[in-house]
Amino acid sequence: MTDDNGPHDPPLIADLKEDAGLYDRLTWAREVLNLGESETKNSIDNQCNRLLKKWHPDLINNRNEACKTYTRQIITAKKIIDDYCDNYKYSFTFQETKKYLSPQEWHWLHFGEESV
Repeated sequence: MTDDNGPHDPPLIADLKEDAGLYDRLTWAREVLNLGESETKNSIDNQCNRLLKKWHPDLINNRNEACKTYTRQIITAKKIIDDYCDNYKYSFTFQETKKYLSPQEWHWLHFGEESV
């Protein structure tokens, strides 16, 4: 959060436990990046960029340890999510893709052309 005086201190987030499982690593990364449980790749990238612009010590002329620590956490969190996404098996089945139909496609699928 910023005001006329510049950014406040970054959020304090506990370090990731070294033996954390996949879900715990993803949950920690979502907390660091302030992400919901369902996000697009673009929204993840945009949020990471926003946070780095806001808190990176070299960009805000603030070299305090909290900014350095949070910047490291942002970078680590992004790597965790990128690794998960890079190794995620995408489904291209009809059942899965119909969850993402546009309103027009959904209408056509359920009512056909004659209901226009």
